[in-house]
Amino acid sequence: FDLETTGLSCRYDRIIEFGAVRIERGVEVGRLDILINPKIDIPKHITRITKITNEMVKNQPTFNDVKDKIKNFLKDAILVTHNADFDYGFMQEELKAIGLPLLKNPVIDTLALSRYLFPESRSHRLGALCRNMEVNYDEDAAHRADYDANVLNTVWQPMLVKLTKEN
Repeated sequence: FDLETTGLSCRYDRIIEFGAVRIERGVEVGRLDILINPKIDIPKHITRITKITNEMVKNQPTFNDVKDKIKNFLKDAILVTHNADFDYGFMQEELKAIGLPLLKNPVIDTLALSRYLFPESRSHRLGALCRNMEVNYDEDAAHRADYDANVLNTVWQPMLVKLTKEN
């Protein structure tokens, strides 16, 4: 899964997009992409990066409105994300803010795995990981939760093979 947010602070910023791909036994069985009204303005530099505008989210549901849809999609799945501290941290903070129990899902962080598999790499951003794993990454489409979640799955599958093969 992947999130787009109004900034880097899970305390002061909010989620503006949730994207996830559900995989079962190596087969895609579902996708979820939701724009979310953060109830605060999206800074211009975030709009430049994500291409998500205040206009796009103004009539969208809030996180509280979509929390059940997201939790029902995630269920008890193992969550794979790139920079889990950020994405998982934001999810936990949003749930805590509305008084809901925190997620208890196990989490795999492909950022940490990138550092392990490619210690010589100067960058471990998702695009760099894709290049290291020879997976196509479109910088123009990146930084949208649905695209990043999909490409994350595309890079996770060969990573899983590599990690399994190397024990």
